[in-house]
Amino acid sequence: MKYYYRKTDKDFREWCSMGLFISKQFIEKYEKSNNLEFLYLNKKDYKYCLGFINKYSVLQSSLNSKQKEILQAIYDNTLNKNLFNAFDYNEIYNNWIEICFTNNKSLKELNNKMFGNNLRIQRLKKKMTIVEVAELIGVDQSTIRKYELGYQFPRIDVLYKLIQIYKINLEDIME
Repeated sequence: MKYYYRKTDKDFREWCSMGLFISKQFIEKYEKSNNLEFLYLNKKDYKYCLGFINKYSVLQSSLNSKQKEILQAIYDNTLNKNLFNAFDYNEIYNNWIEICFTNNKSLKELNNKMFGNNLRIQRLKKKMTIVEVAELIGVDQSTIRKYELGYQFPRIDVLYKLIQIYKINLEDIME
């Protein structure tokens, strides 16, 4: 059930609306359940959702009354950017970044160099050359080099092909 958010305005709004909504629903379902198997299998998700709600509460408590109205409008998906002070919105956004991205492993960012190095390791594990991989995917070998050096990220369709070629999960090259 973990969701990963980036430091973008779009992800901030999604975190405030869908993330909060889904977490509230899951907590309610979990707390009403009498099914021991469900409770056991979903304990980590429950804790994750509680942490999510806690972060939202911390965010709320860091705001003044006008900012709380804006946050509620984001949650309700009724925010009209023309009707509020941009300073207040930016303050909420900056508080969100401080609360959610400080030593938080559930909100990950990609490290270009590490990602590229992991791609290279997977290729070497398969005993393949850059030329072989490039031909299978249908890109130039210099493109594969850029991926492996961390200069460029592959498009999603190329990434999907790499995962199939190397017979790995996405997490194997993201961490």
